[in-house]
Amino acid sequence: MDNIRDKTAQIRQAVYGKDVRESLASGIEAISDKQDLHELTVTNKQDLHEQNMTIRQNKHELEMDNNINNYKENITNQQNNYENKITSEWTDYKISIDSSEHDRINNENNRKVNEQLRQDNEYTRQNVYYDFKDFVNTSDKINRVPYLFDGGDLGDTGTTGLTINGGDL
Repeated sequence: MDNIRDKTAQIRQAVYGKDVRESLASGIEAISDKQDLHELTVTNKQDLHEQNMTIRQNKHELEMDNNINNYKENITNQQNNYENKITSEWTDYKISIDSSEHDRINNENNRKVNEQLRQDNEYTRQNVYYDFKDFVNTSDKINRVPYLFDGGDLGDTGTTGLTINGGDL
């Protein structure tokens, strides 16, 4: 601002109209130049600040986009992991149920086979019993049968032959 003070001092000291006019004009021009320089400086600073803010904003937006994409990817991974876990557990459960059902069906079939064997064995036992009873009852002489049949077990191991006390056959 020293230049402006010099110009105002010249205006005050000018005696002639031509000098006064020149001092006034050069003083106004100096003020205008100073103002223009100040505006240019402020504009340059403002532009630089806006550029910096734009760069920071773009960097922030990029970071936010990356964070959002990472978040979405994490959520998708978590969802896929959860779905895989559910699918795996459902498959394991279904296999377990299928295995249990298979075991149940096998057990039922084994029970039916065992029941049929039991019935067949009972039928055979009864036939042998009644055949022997008929043999004893239709014998002409009771002495032909060495021992009386009293319901002993058929097929047991031990002594051979029939006994009075229901021993082994």
